[in-house]
Formats: sequence, C-alpha cells, structure tokens
Amino acid sequence: MQKKPHTNVVLYARQAVAGKKGSIETQLDRLTSLVEDRKHEGWTVKEKLADPERSGFHTDRPAYRKLLKLVRSAKIDLVAVTRLDRLSRNVRDFARFLGELDRRGVRLVTLDGGTDVATALRLLAETKKRRRT
Repeated sequence: MQKKPHTNVVLYARQAVAGKKGSIETQLDRLTSLVEDRKHEGWTVKEKLADPERSGFHTDRPAYRKLLKLVRSAKIDLVAVTRLDRLSRNVRDFARFLGELDRRGVRLVTLDGGTDVATALRLLAETKKRRRT
C-alpha cells in the first residue's frame, strides 16, 4: 500500500475592519473546512494565522510576517486564503509574496479554486481595477 503524501497547510485570514462581513473566525472556519475536505489527500493544518484590523496595503502585519517565515523555513507546502486580497492589496507586495512561494515550491489555494502565480497576478490586477471604477 502506497503512503499518501503529507501536505502541511497554513491558513491565513485578514480583516481590515472589525464587524464587517468575512470575519476572521468565518474565514478560518471556511478554510478549516477546505482542509478537512482534502484530508484524504494528506492535507493537515500546520498553523492558523490571522491579522485582525490590519490593512492589506502594507505588509507590516504580525501574522503575515510569521507566514513569510514559515514559507521560507520550508516547513509548509501550501498556503490557504479565502480570497487573494486577504494576503495583499498591493500588487508589488503580492508579486513578491508569490515569488517567495514559487522559489520554495509552496502552493497557494483560495476558496474559489486553485491558483497559480500567473492567475493570481491577473486576478489581483482585476480586483484593483474594479475598485478604482
């Protein structure tokens, strides 16, 4: 019998304003359910990180910094977020983050489906464009 691969997953949530739709708890609950649904594929929650009441325009967030350390440590295989803008609302910072993931072979998954680097950048640019109009 072949052993199933083990996938260490970090869940990351961020909310800029308390009390708005998509609370930290709701985000983490939804992400936990995603991992539970993939348990048969070897997915395991390594850590749950959250930055409450923090803007996505800056990377000076405690949980985000810890996430980067985990990515760089090679202790995780996958980062899960509800939406891409939970990671960053700054295209340049987001591109840097995706570069870190790519260099370390860490995958990024959103609740709306799997995301590769090119798709992630396109989606972030579209989100930014929609917010301007």
